[in-house]
Amino acid sequence: VIDFSGLTADLADLKTLAEDNGLYLAKSNKKGYWLHFNTNQTVDIYTVKTETDTCSSTTTDGISQTMNNPDLAQPLPDNGIIFVSDKVWVDGQINNSRLTIVAAKDPLASGDADIIINHNLLYTNKDGTDVLGLIAQRNVLVGLYSDDNLEIDGVLIAKSGLVGRNYFASDCSATYYKRNSLTLYGSIASYSSYGFNWNCGGTYCSGYQTRTLGYDGHLTFSPPPYFPTSGEYVFISWRELNP
Repeated sequence: VIDFSGLTADLADLKTLAEDNGLYLAKSNKKGYWLHFNTNQTVDIYTVKTETDTCSSTTTDGISQTMNNPDLAQPLPDNGIIFVSDKVWVDGQINNSRLTIVAAKDPLASGDADIIINHNLLYTNKDGTDVLGLIAQRNVLVGLYSDDNLEIDGVLIAKSGLVGRNYFASDCSATYYKRNSLTLYGSIASYSSYGFNWNCGGTYCSGYQTRTLGYDGHLTFSPPPYFPTSGEYVFISWRELNP
């Protein structure tokens, strides 16, 4: 059993680390931020000015963004901590980088900041050199306007919500409500049940038809910087197999 409420203290520590020697983004007073990572150890930062939601539901992860005030090619922080006091969209590709990204509003114990991933979020190296941790105060979501074939490399934590994709009916968008394949390389820790696929009466009706989830074994001894962890691996049993 994992105490997700205990993550509040971790959020406070990560916020201090970002303010001291990392990258701290205060509340945008708009809709949030978009972070696009580049392979030259930089990140492009945009303020999300407006959202357009084509669904009649109350979900706001199925949106298209209008950006302004770009802050391009900002060097990645020395301590690897990026703390965003707002909703954040994340995509791009890291190279020889180790990062922890947090989305959390005040108050830290009860805020509702989400992380949205609509486009590929990739490692250049899958040998333990690159690692990316994403901690959302509420949900880590794939939105409606996501890539048809989406890959997410990283460790995903949803403190009070879920890691997944919300249900979108065909009237949200005849093009986007169903997507083809999602590949995740890393790990998932979700307060609520996770999932990227929806079935209606036993029939696939929304989300990603094919999901491939793979664990990054390098995380065992080399997690993202200052990442909250719990427990350790224990040897249970062994057996010898004949050639």
